[in-house]
Formats: sequence, C-alpha cells, structure tokens
Amino acid sequence: MGEKVVHLETNSVQAALAVFVVSVSFIAPFFAVTALLHRRWGGKLPEEPPPDTATTPAAGPAAARAPAASSKMRLLLHAWVVVVAIIAAAPKLSRVQPLDPVDTSASLTGHTVVITGGTSGIGLEAAKDFAGRGARVIVTGRSQARASAAAAGLPGASALGMALDLTVPASVEAFAAGFLGEFKPTDLSVLVLNAGMVYGPDYAGPYSNTAFPGGAVDTMIAANHLGHFLLLQRLMGCIRASGTRVVLVSSISHHLATVADTLAVHRSPSTPSFTDGVALGKAGLAGARDMFSLYGTTKLMNVLTANKLNRLLRADTTAGTADAVPATRPATAVVATPGFAATSIGVSNRAAGAFNPIEYLPLAFSAAEGGAVLVAAAAVDPPLAEGKVLQPYWIWERVPLLQGAARGAFFNFFQEFFCQKLTRGLYAHAQSDAGRDEAAQDAMWAWSSAAAVG
Repeated sequence: MGEKVVHLETNSVQAALAVFVVSVSFIAPFFAVTALLHRRWGGKLPEEPPPDTATTPAAGPAAARAPAASSKMRLLLHAWVVVVAIIAAAPKLSRVQPLDPVDTSASLTGHTVVITGGTSGIGLEAAKDFAGRGARVIVTGRSQARASAAAAGLPGASALGMALDLTVPASVEAFAAGFLGEFKPTDLSVLVLNAGMVYGPDYAGPYSNTAFPGGAVDTMIAANHLGHFLLLQRLMGCIRASGTRVVLVSSISHHLATVADTLAVHRSPSTPSFTDGVALGKAGLAGARDMFSLYGTTKLMNVLTANKLNRLLRADTTAGTADAVPATRPATAVVATPGFAATSIGVSNRAAGAFNPIEYLPLAFSAAEGGAVLVAAAAVDPPLAEGKVLQPYWIWERVPLLQGAARGAFFNFFQEFFCQKLTRGLYAHAQSDAGRDEAAQDAMWAWSSAAAVG
C-alpha cells in the first residue's frame, strides 16, 4: 500500500482568498489612518514645489503643515509595507518548519478507536478515516440516536455509537463500564478526547453543574475538561495495558490562560467563576470576554492534563511494571488543535441543514482539514509532539514585545483567524509556558481528581 499522508493544504482559490482578506485587513486600516492624517495636516498636498517666496504671498497654516503630512504618510506607508513583508517572510525564516508528512496509510484492522464528540465536525471526519482503514470505531454523542446515526454512516460495518454526556458523571461512568464490559483491556488503540463546547450567543444555560462529587463547577469546564478527566481515570488500566495513543484536542486559546487563572486555589475575584461561568449578569463585550477567557482556561486544563498523563505513563515505563507496560508500545498523550475550523461548536441548533455562519467564512478550515490533524496526532512519532501542540498553521512563538495573554490574543485573533491559511502543513509548536509548568500540572491533576472523582 502506498503512503497516505494527511491532507492539510488549501487549494489555490482558498489560498488566494485568504491572501486577499489578510491584505485588506492591512490596507483598510492604512487608508483610514492616512485619511485622518490628511485631514489633520492640511487637506490636499501640493504636487508642484512651492514658488519663490519673495514673489508669492505667505502661505496659510494648512499649507505650512502639508510637507509634514506628506512625510508622515510616507513613513506610515513604509511601516505598513515592512509589517506585511515580515509576516510573509517570517514562516519561511522560522526555526519551526512543517513536520515531515505523517504516514496515515497503515491498516487499523483489529484496532479499536474511541472518539468523543464524533457525531459531527472534525470528530466525525476523523472517524471516517479510522473506519475506512478497518478500525472498530466508537463515536460518542450526548444523544444515543445521533451517535447511532453517525456510526451507521461510517465505512465498514463495525462502527458503534454510544451515548456519553461529559457534563453528567453518571453518563461517563456508564460509558466506561459499557466499554470495559464489551472489549478486552488491551483493545483500546486510540482515544480521541475531542468533544467540547463554548457558550454561543444563543446559549441559555445551565452555566453551573452540580452533578460532580466535588461540588458546583462551570458547565464548560465540565464538558471540556472534567468529564474527559473522569473518563481517563476509569479507562486508565485499559490505556496502560493497550499502549493507547490519547489525543487531547485543545486550542490555540490555551495561550490566553495563566496558571493563576486556571488553578482554583489561586483564582481572583476578577476572573470568570469556576462555578457559574459568564452567568454573572454581564452582557455584550464583557460577557463575550469572560466566555472566551473561560474557554481558554478549559483548553489550558487539557494541556496540563496531557502533560501530567505523559509523566505518569513514563513513570510506568521507567518502573518496568509488568501489568502497566504493554508488549508493543507505551501509552502516550498528544495535544492537537484543528485551528479555526467550520464546525458546530458554539451553535445550539445542530440539526441537519441548520444555518451555521462559520461554514461560510473563507478563512476557516473545513471540518475535513481539521479532522486530518486528529488523524495525524494518532500516528505521529511521540518525540515530535513532546511539549508541543500539533496544529495546521504556523505561529510566531516568540513574537517580540508580547507576553502572556497579549501573545495569546495575537495568536488567536490575528494568526489563527486571519493568517492560518497562509501557511501549509502540520506544525508542532511549543505549548504555552503555563502548560509546561510541572507544578501546575500536579495541582490541576489533584484538583480534577477531587472535583471529578471525589
């Protein structure tokens, strides 16, 4: 069988459209600023050199300011050109270049793959690839009917749909018990923790979840982190015995979060609550800010969990515990993000044919392109992904002058939203400093254990 690699390239029309939109994003502000400067410094600039002042009446104040305006606008134009040139050249000059193509052609016959949130979007696209190569794929969804329908549409005849609501501990326990009752302890080859949510504009609650043993917790934290954490705990023996590749789907938004905002014991009153999210009576920009801040926090939780899990699994290998280390390969965890992709996350109405504005944005990756990242994460060589996030675009990791959340905002709102289609291939970029903090990893694991397991 020939080598099959993940398809992460955009076609020429998409690339040209992305270049156009990014160019407009620079040109439009330039003309707006120059127009203001033009008005501020004296109207229309003279095209001819000023005549001899000895025979010409003295010019007014506006004419005297005109040369200064011309000089400032030229300087502004030059600065804009330099910025655009830097953005175009930086990926080519960076030490971080695309990984070599990841071979995803191997047969998966006899392997079992579990994908949470596999009924639509990138999860469903990844499930199609795995099933097409012979894997027994289990897709989960909050609705048994939707999970079964998604499984029925996958290639082959062995796919299975199972209900799993990550915000309900009893549902997680039932899923884990059902899986362990159906499959051998060594059957789990790949576990993709993909399901997630964000509070969209039409989300009406609940914001607070009181079902977990540790008490009230925000619903987004329950869906994006705690439910998956509980599932990991219940399947840990199977993960160790199977040598499972665990793929945790995070986001570039994890760069927005800090250790202080993510660890419950250090949180300040000014940050979104761990228990009621953005249901604080805030609306408009304030509510949107808190929502996105909390989303970034949940994505940092995913990164911290992955790194702590890898440390635990390496300790198994070092100890040489016979019942913990499989004969074939050790279990590993990999962090991945699909980029800004056209999926239904943040959309409450997920019925077939429902309008989703993201699907019409030319700068968004398709669900298939996002799913290809998850497929690659399941097959990538572990050392290449250590302390990294696999993603389908380049970022300026150490962009000058920006630190912490400011750097995260640059990654989110400029490099991902506007520029992700300007680079091609699969990149392994460094996780945030907070994500690589071992003390924070330990603290997050301890808090999650108390909150989800009790």
